[in-house]
Amino acid sequence: MPGSLIYLAEETGLNTEMEKQVIFSAARHLARWKKYGINQSVNLSARMFESDDLVNLLETALAQAGGVENSRLKLEITESEGMSNAGTVIERMKELSS
Repeated sequence: MPGSLIYLAEETGLNTEMEKQVIFSAARHLARWKKYGINQSVNLSARMFESDDLVNLLETALAQAGGVENSRLKLEITESEGMSNAGTVIERMKELSS
């Protein structure tokens, strides 16, 4: 079940690696769908969103996929994460926007 997988991934620390793979996979899909103008959304955990390596990871994934426009990859976080760490979220969003 998905809930069990997520729990196990978080407990073992594999969720971050899984999220990285999802980001790279989403970038590859965007490259294939480029001619259709399709965007891709990716849900991020609080841990991934707060990671100092997030911007570099996204840049690398998009570059390796063939230079996909960064505006086509949509990042989603939960509302509770945004509300509990509003200052951090705003700063990270500014960083991602630039």
